[in-house]
Amino acid sequence: IETLSQLNKLNYELPKTSPVWYIQSDWGIKNRIREIIAGVREELIVFSSSPEFLQALEPEIQELEKTCNLTLIVDELDRFSSLPFEFRETKKEFKNEFTDFLNNIVIDGIQYNEEFFMIADGKESIGVHSAGDKREAVVIKLPIICYLQKMIYSRVLEPSFVKNDR
Repeated sequence: IETLSQLNKLNYELPKTSPVWYIQSDWGIKNRIREIIAGVREELIVFSSSPEFLQALEPEIQELEKTCNLTLIVDELDRFSSLPFEFRETKKEFKNEFTDFLNNIVIDGIQYNEEFFMIADGKESIGVHSAGDKREAVVIKLPIICYLQKMIYSRVLEPSFVKNDR
C-alpha cells in the first residue's frame, strides 16, 4: 500500500515530440504519406517527379478531390498522362531551373533528387527524395516552414495558388 501511495505521488511528463523527423523505410514513407492525406481538411499541395508515387496514392487523392482544394504539380506533364488528375506545370521560365534545383542537389558528394513533396493544410509537409541509392523522407510539422515551402512552389506556377489577401 505504501508503494502504491509513493507511485501516485510521482509526476511524469511525456517528452514533446519533435516537429521534424526523418524516415528511411519505403513502408514508413508510404504509411506516413497516407496518414497525412487522411488528415487533410482544406488544402493539399503535391509536387511529384515520380508517376509511380501518384499512382500508388490514386484512390486517396481521388477522394480528396471531392473535399478539399487540391494542387498537383508535376515536372513533365507527358509522364503523368495515364493518371486521371488535373495537373499544374511550372512556368516556362522556371521549368529548367526548378527541375535542376530539385534534381541536381549535391551535398558532400551525395546527389539528392526530390521525388515527391506534399504540404497538408499549410501545417505539415513531407519531402521524399533519393540520396544516392537510398530513399528517405523528412516530415515537418511547423506551420511557418510549411508556409515558406508553399511560397516557393507558388512562385514557380502561373497563376499562383497562394492568395495575397493578407
